[in-house]
Amino acid sequence: MMERDYSDQTKIFDPRNFGYDIHFVGAGGASNSAIMQVAAMGAMEYATLHVWDPDVLEPHNMATELSYSDSMIGWHKVDAVVNALNYKFGSNLGITDAANLALWSCATNNKRPNVVLHSEAVTAETELSGIVVTGVDSMAARKEIWQAIKQKSWRVPLLIDLRSAGLTTLIITFNPSDMEAAETYEKSLLYSDEESMQLECGARNVCFISAYFGVEVAHRISLFSRGKMAELDKMFIVPRDFE
Repeated sequence: MMERDYSDQTKIFDPRNFGYDIHFVGAGGASNSAIMQVAAMGAMEYATLHVWDPDVLEPHNMATELSYSDSMIGWHKVDAVVNALNYKFGSNLGITDAANLALWSCATNNKRPNVVLHSEAVTAETELSGIVVTGVDSMAARKEIWQAIKQKSWRVPLLIDLRSAGLTTLIITFNPSDMEAAETYEKSLLYSDEESMQLECGARNVCFISAYFGVEVAHRISLFSRGKMAELDKMFIVPRDFE
């Protein structure tokens, strides 16, 4: 990976002082822009981005997943992430999939990869360590992710949960080790899929929602890196209606 110059942003986000892996659970419309913006800030220079998604790209994804092209339809989303990152940063990025991570470490004398791809869903048994960004499309999936985090919450200093329903968005950010915030999240914000807003086809998502999520995730990670999240409420909840 070419040595990049971050001198214009180091008082906003300095990758040299950032050592947290970031897990993006979902590589679709909610997370796609966030992955690219966080990578561009330099987060993968001194830490590792993990991307989790078992799905393949379908034609309807092209309108909202901004860094993927029509030629990628049918690709696994994690492979599309590789293509997008290589296009932006060059093909000398250190990228491996989870199944070959041990071989990667051996072959590179334990060099840290920039990106690790997981072509699977996160379950309650998944080991997560670092910042977690959820961009999944069901409450059932969020509950699985929360169980994975809850069991070893001290390993996850920040959870950013991205939700959208048409033109209505909700971003929830908190430290899972904070017992009060964790209880609020589990009891009040992890409702069932039946209770969540169900939208008809044609009103589920649009590209500027994806772009907005990218900005907000990068902003929150910047705040966290400078110790600013502690100045906000224990649970930083931002609803927005784009109507």
